[in-house]
Amino acid sequence: MVDEARLQDELGPSPRVFLVEYTNKTQTYSENIFQVDVQNLEEIRNVLKAARTLGLRVRAVGGGYNPIALCPDRGQIQLRLHDLKRFDGPRLELHEGFDKFGFRTMTVASGVSQEDMMDFFLNHKLYLPGTSKQSSLQAMDLITTPQHASFPGHKCASAYASQIRFVDSGGRLRVISDENPDAMSFMRCNLGLSGLIYDITFRLRPLIHVEVNDAFDDVESVLLDTNALKSTLAEGMATEIYWFPYNSCHFGKDWEPEDDKVWVKSILPAQSTEELTERQLDFEQTFTFYPDQFSQLTPEVLVGATRRGAMMTSRMLDCRGETTQKVTDAIYSWPEKHPFPSHSFGFSFPLDEDLDIVKDVIKMLCTQLKRFNKQNKYPINLMIQVQFSGGCESFLGPVTGNGGKALHVYLLSILGTEGWDEFTGALAADWMHVTSARPCWDTEWSTVPNMRTFLLKNMKKELTKFKTARKELEIDRHNLFMNNSIQQLLYAES
Repeated sequence: MVDEARLQDELGPSPRVFLVEYTNKTQTYSENIFQVDVQNLEEIRNVLKAARTLGLRVRAVGGGYNPIALCPDRGQIQLRLHDLKRFDGPRLELHEGFDKFGFRTMTVASGVSQEDMMDFFLNHKLYLPGTSKQSSLQAMDLITTPQHASFPGHKCASAYASQIRFVDSGGRLRVISDENPDAMSFMRCNLGLSGLIYDITFRLRPLIHVEVNDAFDDVESVLLDTNALKSTLAEGMATEIYWFPYNSCHFGKDWEPEDDKVWVKSILPAQSTEELTERQLDFEQTFTFYPDQFSQLTPEVLVGATRRGAMMTSRMLDCRGETTQKVTDAIYSWPEKHPFPSHSFGFSFPLDEDLDIVKDVIKMLCTQLKRFNKQNKYPINLMIQVQFSGGCESFLGPVTGNGGKALHVYLLSILGTEGWDEFTGALAADWMHVTSARPCWDTEWSTVPNMRTFLLKNMKKELTKFKTARKELEIDRHNLFMNNSIQQLLYAES
């Protein structure tokens, strides 16, 4: 068993190693690990050499909402790259001129926060689709799991990566570009198996301004009426839908999920840019109606909180009215300091032209919600989020249809919510039967019952391509970057 002193002896004076209790941001995973902050390529190589010598593994997957499957195992090394400096350029570098496709490009060190990234390219009147202004998320998070905004015409952020430099298990600095499409398809959703990401070059888009319109209507009218939804999606650039469940529920009366109100945020091209407003609604405001003590979270209290949260959100939006914003202020981002540790669960589906997939998926969700309601169980108490986006150009990214569009449905609940595991297991069993469905990799997909069987059966072709590309790149000849979850779920023999 390697202890802190033994690892430090192997590393020498730099970098420093600390034995810490690592907890992911949503507090669904906690283990004692070695934490090492590195500042340059030499220190990265030093850590990898020590890991090879001592038989340890290394994980570095950014600072975001790492699901359990991406976390470091007990007694292994978590490499933090927040302060990593590039040896041949600044941490954020906007390149002169345009690339061969006519885009401005930016290279960013892997540990730079997405907040700093956004501030940087906004200063140059540019933006990267699929990103949000969050200090806890890093550049490498964009390619560890797909991140997207609700713009059907925009792909996941990783699809705009044109070059990636990484350090393999032997300490070599390697480079791949979109001239090698299979390698990039592996890298753009790599689940932390890509070695240590050094820097990423992205193709940026000119900054645009948008109009944001908000409306509240019932689930039946918004998500189950495919003709109405088709019109809504056709009218604007993007549509985001937020559902605070049970807001039409009253105890002692039958509840129909289809009667709940949902918030529909439509984003359209701006007709004028004279008066811009900043982001005006944060979800912290919606969740202020929840009690401070988890012991108070009875069904009656939670249902009342979601109902009040939906009402207050509606009132705030009514006061806001139509606004014109930078596109980066209009897109959704989960609160940096949300008040609760939380569960997350989600699936992605190819979006068909008639949008029947939306109706089918939401009907399955409503059926399970109603079934649990009859048992006096309320497993979803924060939010259900429905998004539409472009694809990812990766082996494991969302399969797309209808011109490259995908549907994403996310569920969020307070950690420890009664019935969560049972509910998500039942819903996943329904959704797994939908053609080309796959989990949202940035949620707790690994804890869903029968997920391994589903992946090995339904994604066999994609997983084979993923594993083949990784093997051919010779990223991990020393088996440093694997963890137990990925090994068991994606690599273990049946």
